Amino acid sequence: FEERFVLENVTPREAKKRPSNILDIYCNDGEYFPVKKRLLQPCIALTKSVLDKTESRLRIDVDVDCCTFDRVLLYLIAEAKGTEELSKYKFELEQCGLMLEAAKKLKIRGLQDICESMLGAYESRIREEGISWQEVVDRNENGETLLVIDGMVCDVTRWLPEHPGGNTIIPEQALNQDATVYFELYHASKESFLYLKQLYIGQMKVEDLNKIYNPKPDVLPSQEFLEQLRDFMRPETLKSYKSF
Repeated sequence: FEERFVLENVTPREAKKRPSNILDIYCNDGEYFPVKKRLLQPCIALTKSVLDKTESRLRIDVDVDCCTFDRVLLYLIAEAKGTEELSKYKFELEQCGLMLEAAKKLKIRGLQDICESMLGAYESRIREEGISWQEVVDRNENGETLLVIDGMVCDVTRWLPEHPGGNTIIPEQALNQDATVYFELYHASKESFLYLKQLYIGQMKVEDLNKIYNPKPDVLPSQEFLEQLRDFMRPETLKSYKSF
């Protein structure tokens, strides 16, 4: 015969509200990973979703299989823990092709550098000798997007399509001039500094600093902002930071 159980005095629980700092990353094989947004910051391709403060982007589909994304997560965790932990991060050479492909799709510069280094194709993107003002202007005229912020040169070309403010405001307002004031106006948070580190490619040549065009010489960035920016972008932190 069939036994049946009836629950009595049941108290229904209210469904917990989903944390807004979690994204569900769905892989191309149907598996998914709930991941904290902060952990995903090095993934330039996911910038809009990571910075979205609403609940409109809780699911992200990525063209990466679950096993590869699991290894990518290990990299992201290591990067979040800092330089010492990142230096211990390793994976097998036979996985390098898939990891490089994932790094390019997600636009994780640090992971891409590791893969290319393992494959013998790495070239440093940091210009130790400095970058001339004329080079910045020429590259911008040829379709790239280079910004100069407090004497630092940042290549935002690959990030421009992901810019939360749209892909036109930077070319319209900040090209071929000192963009420091604009950066403070729109990006005065430490979160923005993290992205700046990933886009940094070198310093302006000292002899070219006075050539940087400043359309509003009377409008200057605040001293507090400059101190925070310079402390966060100290040379020793840039040399140890892996996401270039």
